[in-house]
Amino acid sequence: MTSPASATTVAAQVMTSLAVMLAATACVGLAAGGGYRGSLQVVNQLAPEHRRAAVVSSYFVCCFIGNALPVIGVAVLSNLTNATIADVAFAGVISAFSLIALVFATVYRRQDTDNQYALFVKFGAGNSAGLYLLF
Repeated sequence: MTSPASATTVAAQVMTSLAVMLAATACVGLAAGGGYRGSLQVVNQLAPEHRRAAVVSSYFVCCFIGNALPVIGVAVLSNLTNATIADVAFAGVISAFSLIALVFATVYRRQDTDNQYALFVKFGAGNSAGLYLLF
């Protein structure tokens, strides 16, 4: 859903169409909502019960950073070139990441059918709260 959402957003800007932009907004909302819901479910399933709050809060920090960095990148690129080029570059990068994630998910599921998820790593000292990442 990410690639069609990105393509529709770029099309809306190129065509300067409000109707296409509204459709793009709906596509982006569906893609983002589904991604958050699915990934939060995985995080909750993997998190140890006594560390669930720390894991979920780390998840949200990573999500917010992941949402902020592309916006900053598009703003910088827009200032250096123009908004259309920045949006096309953003859509291309997002589509590439989506395809890479799809390839990794397909390969991983074929290689490891016993374990549903790969690796859960905590960055931090001892039993203190730290940053948890899912690989």
